[in-house]
Amino acid sequence: MEQITVKNQLANKITMKRICEILRSGGVVAAPTDTVYGFLADAGNEKAINKVFEIKGRPREKALPVFISSFDMLFKIANAADSRVLKFLKENWPGKITAVLPLRAGAGGYICSLKETIAVRMPDSALILKIIRSFGGPVTGTSANISGRPEQTKIKNLIKEFERAPTRPDLVLNAGDLPRSRPSTVIDLTGWPPKILRQGAVNISY
Repeated sequence: MEQITVKNQLANKITMKRICEILRSGGVVAAPTDTVYGFLADAGNEKAINKVFEIKGRPREKALPVFISSFDMLFKIANAADSRVLKFLKENWPGKITAVLPLRAGAGGYICSLKETIAVRMPDSALILKIIRSFGGPVTGTSANISGRPEQTKIKNLIKEFERAPTRPDLVLNAGDLPRSRPSTVIDLTGWPPKILRQGAVNISY
């Protein structure tokens, strides 16, 4: 399990190149986000998605959320044509809100192959957004923990959880301990008004 320190959650060119190499090879990167440490993997790569499920021990019927870096990227994978939905997203992204949206026809992808919806977030993290832009496509945005266990904000706990696991992330980006945070708030935007599926880092009511 390779480790690279990222000071102030910034990655230099050499680190960014290594991250993209791992993502393009179907590997998994544990990285600091704007909430907790998360697992990044190529959202369109079956090998990568399977590895995330194996590392987390996550049930296969629970689709993985996706990180994006732009609205152009969003429109390629999800339907957000409703002006109210688009206004809501533009007011809250980048941020700690995950939006459940209709899957765009023809988008497919292993990450959401059992669903007609997709959970998407544009995180408020310069590091994650830079990784996505450098990689050139959506990546997984799931918490870096064993399914059912607490999400990780302390780097020592993250490493301890996976250093002897049968399947491990290929790379850990060590940004030290993160500020205490809950995971993102999850909102169903497949209809209007929105429905809160999970109250998290952002408190919203409708």
